[in-house]
Amino acid sequence: CTDGQYIYVSRTTDLEEEKTVRCIMVSKYDANTYELIASAPLSADASCEANAGITYYDGKIIIYYNNGTKWWIDPSLTGEWAEYTGFAFEDTENSAIRDVYYNVASDQFAVFIGEKVTIYGMDMKAITSFNFKSESGGLKSARMTASNDYIYVTFNKDTVYKPTVQVYDWNGNYVGRFVAPNSTDIYGTTTSTN
Repeated sequence: CTDGQYIYVSRTTDLEEEKTVRCIMVSKYDANTYELIASAPLSADASCEANAGITYYDGKIIIYYNNGTKWWIDPSLTGEWAEYTGFAFEDTENSAIRDVYYNVASDQFAVFIGEKVTIYGMDMKAITSFNFKSESGGLKSARMTASNDYIYVTFNKDTVYKPTVQVYDWNGNYVGRFVAPNSTDIYGTTTSTN
């Protein structure tokens, strides 16, 4: 996610071997130089790969746990994580949110839960929702992000990143898909599969 000046990246990490739930690590980068600016303290050990989304909203960096709770920290990434209760999306009380994107141009939210995205207005009432087109080869939806024009859903398989992206407009209409190049020439290593 971005606050308009910096990029914030979330990923999961283990504190110990053989964990079924993980901590979320958040890093802050300069959007122009990609220089690492700061890293947040590790979140509580209560997340998983499917719920490691990150949102900038209301002056906060917000992350998601698979038990349905949401946590926030100041964009400086200093201080402690605190539970976030500012999202009250209609009919999501017992759902684990995977990602949220706030569209500042239209005052709408794209909310990724399960295998679909729902568009909500500022009153947090549902406007529309859509399921993703199926992908071959066992690809499953992994992350969602957006811009003021489009919503992007990425897919992976068995934790090996295959950069397949489906694109939708803010009415839920399918626009298309693309597969980003994924090779050692781009990633610069022969040992990484991600």
